[in-house]
Amino acid sequence: MFTAVGTPGPADVQRLPLNVTWVNLTTGKSGSATLRPRSDINPDGPTTLTVIADTGSGSIMSTIFGQVTTKDRQCQFMPTIGSTVVP
Repeated sequence: MFTAVGTPGPADVQRLPLNVTWVNLTTGKSGSATLRPRSDINPDGPTTLTVIADTGSGSIMSTIFGQVTTKDRQCQFMPTIGSTVVP
C-alpha cells in the first residue's frame, strides 16, 4: 500500500504506473506488480494505491517506484526500498 500524503483522491485512470518489485531472500522467488487505486480506500484523498503480491513466507526486500495520478495532477516519487518478514 502506498499513500501520497497531502493529495486529493486518485484519478479514474492512472496515466503512468506505480510499481513494486520484490524478492524473497529466503526462497529466491521474485516478482513485480502495478499498484492501483481502490474505490473503498480513501476515495476523496489522500490518493492510496495498493496491490497484493504473492511473495510466500520469508524475508522480503521490495522497491516501489513510479508515478501517481491524482484528480488534479501527476506526482512522481523517488524510489523507496523496504523490507519485511512474511510469516
